[in-house]
Amino acid sequence: MKKYQFILLSIIFLQGHTIAWSQSKNEIPLAAIGDKCPDYTFNTVHHYRKSTLSTRDFENKKWLILDFWSRTCIVCGRSFPKLSELQEKFKNDIQFVLVGHNDKEYNSDIKEVYENHRQIFNLNLSIAYDSVYRNKFPVRSIPHIVIIDKKGFIYTYTSPEQLTEEKLTDLVKGRKPQFVVKND
Repeated sequence: MKKYQFILLSIIFLQGHTIAWSQSKNEIPLAAIGDKCPDYTFNTVHHYRKSTLSTRDFENKKWLILDFWSRTCIVCGRSFPKLSELQEKFKNDIQFVLVGHNDKEYNSDIKEVYENHRQIFNLNLSIAYDSVYRNKFPVRSIPHIVIIDKKGFIYTYTSPEQLTEEKLTDLVKGRKPQFVVKND
């Protein structure tokens, strides 16, 4: 009888240990508003002064606005011309970076999609292709904007239509404009 009790207890222990391990291994600590932005280096960057870009590159220099998108998002593509205009206007104070989700299943041709948009609309936006970094944020739907302040903290999560010239002017002047927070 003791042999069977030992085996049963071992199985229960191992199952519990496996479940706890798999949950902790798969849990991704999502960055909340007010948290330090997770440091990350994008290794596939285009239309920027170098081919890599780190989120830390902008600390104490500029605000950073990340726009997560995918090729299947029509709203995303429609916002690019406006974002490009805002990038030009605020080039000394804000860096916009499109983050194209480049998974192989749905977005394998995302680079071509963006290049077509860039040529048609004469866009002046930096773009990073990545399918990993978005997992650090509560990005469940797109488009999804992450605004990071000059100190490297997450100011807010929002959507492209919230990015107005007036609100961005307030940001760079040290005022605290209100954005509708995107909670996915």
